[in-house]
Amino acid sequence: MKEVQPKGSFDAVFFDGGESIDMLNGSSWVSKKGDAEGIPSFLGGCVLDENSLPKANDSLGARVARDMEDRGLLVRTGFKYGVRWRAYEGGMSEGHAPWLVSHPHSLPTDWTSACQGSRLSSGVNKTMLLPVVDEDSVSYVAIVRPPPDARWSTTRRRQ
Repeated sequence: MKEVQPKGSFDAVFFDGGESIDMLNGSSWVSKKGDAEGIPSFLGGCVLDENSLPKANDSLGARVARDMEDRGLLVRTGFKYGVRWRAYEGGMSEGHAPWLVSHPHSLPTDWTSACQGSRLSSGVNKTMLLPVVDEDSVSYVAIVRPPPDARWSTTRRRQ
């Protein structure tokens, strides 16, 4: 485990949420989003994360997402990886997301869960980040797996 300071070069884009429809998971459906990279459109609108609207939102999830955007990261859903977000250093067309980020309410509760998340992340060439939210800041802890030739259950062979 180690503390990391993810940084990127992406400028955050916010959307007018005047006619948004709130959803149970903190997201909102907004009609006519226009063109924004990486946000799929359906039914004449799109689903935006809790951090994509300009209204103030002090939920833990919104604080973490805004912190990542303040660090220059492009933040998108991590649903297919079993986490809340995936984070890119630049635009989605520039490469893959190096980080998978858990929601503060969904952090692993034991070492087995933490290792399973780390294994999934490393299997898709990403690093799992766990946000630590204080009153005035957000920091990130990475669970990093050792390389295959240095795992705990294997012995190194000298030739």
